[in-house]
Amino acid sequence: MSDQQGLGRRPDGAPEMLAPGEPGFTAEQPALPAAVGEPRPWDPEPPRTRGPLVVLAVFALILMAGVAAVGSYLLTDAPHDHAGDASTQLEAVPPPPFEQRVHAGELYDGDWDFRLGETTASATHTGDWDHPDCRRAALFSADNDRLVSLGCTYRVEGAYRSSDGHAVVSEQVLVFASQSAAETAAAEFDWSAFAFQPDGLTGDAVLTGGSIDVVKTYVIVTMITIDTTDEAVTESAEKLLHWFHTDHVGVFHWK
Repeated sequence: MSDQQGLGRRPDGAPEMLAPGEPGFTAEQPALPAAVGEPRPWDPEPPRTRGPLVVLAVFALILMAGVAAVGSYLLTDAPHDHAGDASTQLEAVPPPPFEQRVHAGELYDGDWDFRLGETTASATHTGDWDHPDCRRAALFSADNDRLVSLGCTYRVEGAYRSSDGHAVVSEQVLVFASQSAAETAAAEFDWSAFAFQPDGLTGDAVLTGGSIDVVKTYVIVTMITIDTTDEAVTESAEKLLHWFHTDHVGVFHWK
């Protein structure tokens, strides 16, 4: 994985996966975006190792889940009533047979220990989940509708905590019926559109960032939440996000 070429077609506008550079964090907090759930990139522009980073106060994280969800966890896959969701009326593409699927317990098997040349990174496993469909993959029902209509068949999810305890990195792999559908989804969606399990989040996060890539029929979405703006911690978290995402993009390149 030392050479990023060949790890699947990258959607237009997606950042290159390069070795992480100097951290691009800033202590200044930007204004909240006008549209709830659309965090703005930092200023100055963050490194190109991943998607845009945003800095959020705790109340901003709450807003991202929607005004109707005040007081509940954000960016989660928490159950809710889908009786009125149009996604329940869509005819989803059936997933492949069970034995042919990717399984969370295999992809996210135990603690993560990464080594590439002189580069090392590690994180402690906190949970993994198999999801039978993609109806709750995103934060908002309209986005879930779109994923289902594109042919997202099922997804798996895993979460890990950094060795210093200040960051949690979470990842979803969405499996589509065709490569063209996966590429369309990766081009249309930003990493911040997706929902993650509560165990895959830092409850008092002040920083968050992520990446999204497509390899064959797989869309890999990785997000990190950090509970401090300490420079050493954020620099370490940037590297954790980069290498964790890069490692799993490589897994699906060879799958």
